[in-house]
Amino acid sequence: MKYQSWLLAVGCVAVFLLSACHRDKKSNIIVESEMNYVPQEHRMPEYNFSDTVRLGSHQYVYTIHREPDESLPKVKDEIGDTYLDNFYQLNIERDNATFFERRFTKGDLKPYLARDFQRNGIIDGFRFISAGEGRLLFGLCVSYPESDMSAPFILTIGPDASYSIEADDVMDVEETGDTAAI
Repeated sequence: MKYQSWLLAVGCVAVFLLSACHRDKKSNIIVESEMNYVPQEHRMPEYNFSDTVRLGSHQYVYTIHREPDESLPKVKDEIGDTYLDNFYQLNIERDNATFFERRFTKGDLKPYLARDFQRNGIIDGFRFISAGEGRLLFGLCVSYPESDMSAPFILTIGPDASYSIEADDVMDVEETGDTAAI
């Protein structure tokens, strides 16, 4: 009986050791597959948007065009993936005549960007905000690729087609019924 108990105990230890070795092999396979990861290059698709807005007695038609740009510095993330930066082209017509044309890149926002965003961000957002007091307001955004960390900006186009850029430190507010949600 002692011999059978001893044999059973040795068998249990052997099964335990074999299963432990088997688990280690699986984790080595995971490490090997991570070591064989091939970095990818990412680019946002081209984008075009056009709309009309009335400001005073003038009708404005604005067009926003986004395109990835091979000539701009690429951004690399911690796993080695690279992201093409974009440019945005803003064209505005006032009363059927060219009023404003400008190409914007992250470089235009450099004086306002923290060093991390200069190095690790791409310009990935551009939208119309409002028209009032003779001015058109647009929002621009530089973000870390595939994250929600961003640096927003306000682009103001004046009645004489001059423009200015400033950091947008006011959080967006959406209307939901009678209350405002942040």
